[in-house]
Amino acid sequence: MSQSSSSSNTPRPLEAPTPLASRRQRVAVLGGGLGALSAVFALTETPGWKRRYDITVYQLGWRLGGKATSGRNQGVYQRSEAHGAQTWLRCYENAFALVRRCYEELGRTPGTPMATWRELFQPVPRVQLEDTGKRLGPSYVLPSRPGFPGDGALPLSVWDCVRHLLHWILTTIPRMHLQHHSHASLVLRWSKQARGELRDSLRAARAKRISPFEIKTRDTTLDAIEFDAMLLDAIAIHGERPPFAEHPRCQAWAAPLLTIARHDIALLEDDRKRVREAHLLPLLRLALATARGLLEDEVYRAPSGFDALDELDLRTWLKRHGAREPELEHPAIRALYDLFFAYERGERERPSLAAGAALRVALRSLLGGRGAIAYQLRAGAGEALFAPLYQVLKRRGVRFRFFHKVKRLRPSEDRARVAEIVLGRQVELSGGTRDYDPLITVKGLPCWPSAPRYEQIVLGDEPAIRAIDFESPESPEVEELTLRAGVDFDRVILGISLGALPSVARGLVEASPRWRAMIEGVATVATQGVTLWLGPERAKLLRHVPAAPATVGLGYPDPLARWDDASDNVSQETWPQGKWPKTCLHLSGVMPELFLESVRQLDDHGQALASERVRSRALTWLHLHASRLSPGAVDKRGKPRWETLVDPQERAGEHRFDGQHWWANITGSSRYVQTQPGAAAHRLAPGDSGFDNLALAGDWTRSGLGLGCVETAAVSGLQAARALEGRPGEILGERDLVTAPAADDATETSDAARPLSRQKRRPRRRARAPAAGARLSRI
Repeated sequence: MSQSSSSSNTPRPLEAPTPLASRRQRVAVLGGGLGALSAVFALTETPGWKRRYDITVYQLGWRLGGKATSGRNQGVYQRSEAHGAQTWLRCYENAFALVRRCYEELGRTPGTPMATWRELFQPVPRVQLEDTGKRLGPSYVLPSRPGFPGDGALPLSVWDCVRHLLHWILTTIPRMHLQHHSHASLVLRWSKQARGELRDSLRAARAKRISPFEIKTRDTTLDAIEFDAMLLDAIAIHGERPPFAEHPRCQAWAAPLLTIARHDIALLEDDRKRVREAHLLPLLRLALATARGLLEDEVYRAPSGFDALDELDLRTWLKRHGAREPELEHPAIRALYDLFFAYERGERERPSLAAGAALRVALRSLLGGRGAIAYQLRAGAGEALFAPLYQVLKRRGVRFRFFHKVKRLRPSEDRARVAEIVLGRQVELSGGTRDYDPLITVKGLPCWPSAPRYEQIVLGDEPAIRAIDFESPESPEVEELTLRAGVDFDRVILGISLGALPSVARGLVEASPRWRAMIEGVATVATQGVTLWLGPERAKLLRHVPAAPATVGLGYPDPLARWDDASDNVSQETWPQGKWPKTCLHLSGVMPELFLESVRQLDDHGQALASERVRSRALTWLHLHASRLSPGAVDKRGKPRWETLVDPQERAGEHRFDGQHWWANITGSSRYVQTQPGAAAHRLAPGDSGFDNLALAGDWTRSGLGLGCVETAAVSGLQAARALEGRPGEILGERDLVTAPAADDATETSDAARPLSRQKRRPRRRARAPAAGARLSRI
């Protein structure tokens, strides 16, 4: 089996390095997001790295984390304040593996807070999808499998995705009808024309010598057990690769299966009174459209894998392959757009999500992987992820320079490499020290504070200093510094996100048409959100006590389309007796560009106006939609019960909202990087920046899943480290597993990809079809 991808991820050295006997290579890492830290972690994990590298991380402001920053508010009971929720899908193999290795090396004492990586993650058993017109959207059970993400499981091949989809469809349908429990029985109820279509497809399959379909199919002698067994045999016998070398034979193999699924689903839709779990019908149609599309577009054998579909929007592609408007508006589809903020210019009336990237993450999560389909962090990302990474990397010998703002990257005269990095040092540290100590301890847990540790800053007690937003690219500085290639650095890892690059990398953009195409062709979007602390337990807010309530919700009205239950975070905070909240909810969504364009006419940056907009819109949202989120948080008239909000200052009415936390990510690297149709081709790969001494790291590069998430960032960092090292190696999941069809019916398996992270090589096992209980089912 061969692996292929459209990404230009072939590892190559950035530049012929100076001989190691001469001196270490000085690596300047710009930015402290997960992509940059993943690269540094990989570089410093290799034996003898200190003989080869001298690594310094330059970070704006006082904390690491990029778009996933969080901090403890020391003025409000050490509550965790973030700029977004953290839900990880089980297909984030490299991100989970990074956390696991970090915690193993961290070696916290058993019994202390967050001592092991397993304590970080809470499985998501159910997701709530808002349905138009319903007071409280339906809750869907999510499939779970043995094991845990990060074990090193290979992603399913594209062909295996087809097989798994067909297996789920064809094993689910007979269980749904109250009277007819086999495909054979259902086929006898088809129209004469439909049965003729099936006979023709079976005859064509037999003519091409596809053995599972040699069964005789005269209607009067159709044997139910034999017929249904034939269908499962047809799916199962070909293992992980297509059954035949020629695409027409693959199509002939699939045609009877697709025909049976299509007509059986139509029959169930026409006989809904005798159908159990009728809510599965649109999901069956979506699965059928997906399987049909992967076959018809030959994605299973395309060298670029799912990337071949990225020119189209997901809904457009599904419609092309048979999905109808009701399925395209299904809450599950809307949820996928909400999960990745996939709305052009932040307008939910303009959904836009590349089909290939969307299908890759959806199918890898639903059909493959180990453990629960999704996990939530039990604490803020700051203390759960970035504080441990900082501690491990600093212990290894990496230097961190906080309060160093990257202002400009200047190319050399021949435009071949980065010649200078211009920095702005934001503060003077007390006592003349260069090393800022960033962490605080809350209940025995190292955390980032939500504001700088002013006691370490010269004049830190002054109100003027405390009023500065040190995480703003426009913040003042005390000194401008220029780092020069060959003097202060030899290699650069650029981990600053795309939204800041038009300013930071202006010189590179002007020097390179490819950089200009990326800046112009890859969109970013502003996001907004609110964190609410509520007194009652979640079960009381729902007005019932479910066995396992949903902990994630998607598809909700503007502007807060998704919510996440972060109640586990509260136990790590220091609320006093009588004020202890029992529920904590994150709500978030996109912010329209039209609004931002209008406020920038009044203010250069519009941050204060955007923040006020979030507050006013969130209040309106709660007035209109609080009952959809928490029925117990509204009174009989449907008005919010403001007393359910925990306000440290004990204000009255809706003024209690001012005791909550809200944010507007509108500028620079805080903006979310979208995956719109046709944009993937403009992204640069981590090892293909076009500048000899520059590697790229972050979820804006061409790497991993192709979507803005921690997995793409982690893979990008591994690829940046690989490019800098100049060593060959395969990173788990960086490419879609696609197959050059066999010359005969024999099944082959591939060698396991060896990730740069040095995970143990595992033997490839034939993927099993989903178990009966692993399907998406509604309560």
